Amino acid sequence: MRNMGLIRGASSDNCIVLTREGIENGPLRFPDEFVRHKVLDLVGDLALLGKPILGKIVADRAGHAMHTALVSRILRDQTLWEEVTLPEEDRDAASSYSSQAAAGSAL
Repeated sequence: MRNMGLIRGASSDNCIVLTREGIENGPLRFPDEFVRHKVLDLVGDLALLGKPILGKIVADRAGHAMHTALVSRILRDQTLWEEVTLPEEDRDAASSYSSQAAAGSAL
């Protein structure tokens, strides 16, 4: 990946190194650490929209390129979305739901 100009700041001190035999510099902090990383990547990339999303996101074998392509498409084509203002009670419920979802996933 370094030859491709990627992972320039990565080292065995700040990433997990995988080999054919398994994890070289474990142990993992969480059994689902790889999934957590992918979810955080998606959340971070979608934050580029600059607005919260009221909807459902399904990502299957996605990565930064797909996430940022989605963000670009959404920003480019305003027929794909609408901006809404939730009533106060719905904002409170949405905020509570977001907090519960984040706590439940323990990211």
